[in-house]
Amino acid sequence: PRSLSAVAWNRALFACVAAAYAALLKGLPRMLGLPTSTSSPGSMYGFWPLSASVAHEELLPLLLGPLYRSLSTQPLFLAIPRDLEDGTSEPASRRQRPVLRRLEDGVVCPPAVSGELHQFVQTHFTSFDLPPSLREELLTLAPPGTRPFSPAELRAYLKRKLTDPKKREKRLAHRAWAGMHSAAFCLELLDFCIGDLQGGGAKGGFANLVGLLLLPLASGGLAYVGQASRGGEPHVVATVQQQTLLPHLRSRFVSPECTAHETLGAYFLHNDEFLRAARLQSVTLSFFAQQLQPLQMQPSATYLHTVWQTMGRSAGGAIKPTPEVVELFGSKTLLPLRSGQVVAVGELSSTLALPAPLLQLELDGAASHWAPQASQAADAEPAAARPRVDELMSTLAVPVVDPAFVCVDEAPLKDQTAAAEALAGYIAADATEPHQLAPALVDKLGARDAAHGALEWSQLSRDGSRALLGLFAEHHVREEAVAMAQDWPPADPDASTEEAREAANGSPRLVSAGRAAALKRMPLYESVQGSLV
Repeated sequence: PRSLSAVAWNRALFACVAAAYAALLKGLPRMLGLPTSTSSPGSMYGFWPLSASVAHEELLPLLLGPLYRSLSTQPLFLAIPRDLEDGTSEPASRRQRPVLRRLEDGVVCPPAVSGELHQFVQTHFTSFDLPPSLREELLTLAPPGTRPFSPAELRAYLKRKLTDPKKREKRLAHRAWAGMHSAAFCLELLDFCIGDLQGGGAKGGFANLVGLLLLPLASGGLAYVGQASRGGEPHVVATVQQQTLLPHLRSRFVSPECTAHETLGAYFLHNDEFLRAARLQSVTLSFFAQQLQPLQMQPSATYLHTVWQTMGRSAGGAIKPTPEVVELFGSKTLLPLRSGQVVAVGELSSTLALPAPLLQLELDGAASHWAPQASQAADAEPAAARPRVDELMSTLAVPVVDPAFVCVDEAPLKDQTAAAEALAGYIAADATEPHQLAPALVDKLGARDAAHGALEWSQLSRDGSRALLGLFAEHHVREEAVAMAQDWPPADPDASTEEAREAANGSPRLVSAGRAAALKRMPLYESVQGSLV
């Protein structure tokens, strides 16, 4: 058909155009005196057509594809000579002289290769000095011979050059490898090498990194990824703060720059697959407990903040008195109290942890709050005091955690890549809002009484007992009101669980089986004789 003849004609026409265009571009180096002239490479490559300058997208496969395929086989690509493989270098005069090579004779650096990494590539590989727009065109069209510089190529090169111990030492003493003496540069190389391994990219995943001499150590040296320390144990990944707590492990620590690195930090701190492949030991809660050595003196506030921050980061959140925490740290004297004392971590389950605003909260101790008839009496008593929570706890001899260590918002701990904030808090609060205070006090008063015998109830004033009873009564009234408003209990008996009721109320239930028993044991109830029973 005629239409097919027209298509064939157009294809043949553009093939001729592409061939003629290629012939003209091949003659440009001689016309411009390249590469010996001082002319800028842009003076030649400015004549090369790019996709952005083609008016119709349909013309790209007809014109640019054949054109670049033809050009790729010719020595038209300005290359930067590299150091020789035997460790010597070319004379300065030759290193400064540009050369024209075929596309298959060098590598094309993608935009991700920049800065010191780009300089390293120019030193160790034949790379092309091309305008960014032309590099992008070559990477997009990928004519025959195109070699994008890739993470796989860098990994293979580093293993080939630095595996043999004798050749490695000789090469590392050469100026071409001077950057390897910098932890920051080694991490830049590692960051590029890991680029195609994310999300199950290259076959073998992170195991492709094993054998790369790119792991900076805190001692200042380098180790192969996947290599054990001199003692045969895994290298340890730890932040600067963590390393100060475990100085006896210095020979095993990787450089703190690893965890502080903008992109690699997340791999070293959180990527279990990467840590397993690299055979690295992270500072887990159990590892930290095992390695933390006791101090011979009273720990400073800075030391305690660092310890609890490390515990929080290792646990992935605010620390609670779980069986694991008690087993690992129970005997360690690390729990800071508001009084200034430091006690064993095992005391946490019977120690009140509240943020400062709740500790300073004043409780209503007025008699009218729980006995309205009293306000109508002719000989009405003067206004009762409003004792604060911290005052009541001090009277009852209930220890309170230093509020600076209490974590109200767990977000700072969950964002483990963020910089440390010393006063963010690390110990889970027993209550963070006033409506959660009553159950928290019942729990801790009951736990303290059970663990250490009777509290100092005899020191509690009548105003203090009324304040506590008023707090408990108010919570119970609000709890029952919420239940009635929601038609509690529901028709479904399976939904009438204590957990469901607490979820509906937005706070722990006060009159649960355990708390009811604890309330009965508290001598808070005023008899007609005026004594507390």
